[in-house]
Amino acid sequence: MAIDTLVGQDTIIIDGRQITDVGYGDVVTIDMPNAFTTLETGKDGNTVFIFQESGRQINVKIRVLVGREDDQWLNAKLEQMKNDFIHHTLFTMTLAKQVGDGQGQVITTRWSLEGGVFTTPPSTRYNVSGDGEQAIQEYSLAFARGTKQFS
Repeated sequence: MAIDTLVGQDTIIIDGRQITDVGYGDVVTIDMPNAFTTLETGKDGNTVFIFQESGRQINVKIRVLVGREDDQWLNAKLEQMKNDFIHHTLFTMTLAKQVGDGQGQVITTRWSLEGGVFTTPPSTRYNVSGDGEQAIQEYSLAFARGTKQFS
């Protein structure tokens, strides 16, 4: 039997601000770059299992439209962090995605992230051939921890 999935109505919130000036394609990506656990196997198959706290780190890329209000707000936050890092208030972020089954039931998946900072400044693209990417500003953030929940 086939399974149908309907998606839409995503919500992106950073520090209480809903981000709406997004472009096209992947507007937010969440990546956990480090393993939660590693293992070392030695003589006779003896194995040591190690929980890695660095596995909690979450990297986020968010793509907004250049020059729009959300780009200006994110840029101002970036400049504040760069100019006075010690007083920077760590970000929170929520990404909620509603998923329907085609039969009227909807589940919300929600990522809740805490302890966020910008990791690299956004780069800029100028293109005379009509490349749509030049209208997108990508911000890179990292968060200390996060959870994924379903409701």
